[in-house]
Amino acid sequence: MTTVKTKNYQLGILNRPFLLLILMAWAALPSGGQEADRTSTRLPDLWTAAKRGSLEEIHNALASGGKINAQDANGITPLCWAAMSGHKDAVAPLVEAGADVNGRNGDGATPLIAAAFLGRTKVVKTLLEHGARIDVINDEGNGPLAVMEIHWETTAYKARALGIDVDKYQVRLGRKGSAEILREYGAVEERGSLTGLAVLAGVVGGVTWLSYRAKKK
Repeated sequence: MTTVKTKNYQLGILNRPFLLLILMAWAALPSGGQEADRTSTRLPDLWTAAKRGSLEEIHNALASGGKINAQDANGITPLCWAAMSGHKDAVAPLVEAGADVNGRNGDGATPLIAAAFLGRTKVVKTLLEHGARIDVINDEGNGPLAVMEIHWETTAYKARALGIDVDKYQVRLGRKGSAEILREYGAVEERGSLTGLAVLAGVVGGVTWLSYRAKKK
């Protein structure tokens, strides 16, 4: 009996290193563990990278085949995400990578209109320097100057619905600076009547319809 117990005990000891090697090999497999799956889900797509303004993430997303002018589920292009989020330093790399500076969102807005809407003054200037047109309007008939007339409640609702934090004072100040820059580039304001456009988040308001044209230099 003593011999059998000793033999079984020794057999168990000999098996432990073997089992340990199996477990270590399984954990080392690229797709064998849950950690590899969790890591892969952290890689952001191009729209998320642009919204964050991370140049490294933008580069990686482009290298992974991200489509520079494609709209996401919200109908927003990568450049518009960067513009709305106020990431000036992400604008030039995206344009250089092929982003259309006058590309449209699902609502007809261009990056310039999107940036002006949230008072992203530095982005507005950068877009204009890269050839953004000022004589554009979205599907509601509003251009870069007109969208800055939209009242705060609607502005805050639309921004927060997209996960963008906004501050009333900063937006107001940014819109003022953006308007000055737009006029320096030749934007002309022609006020029309209140149109009663846009019912957003239960807020009904008249939106001043402004049309714009560029002065020939």
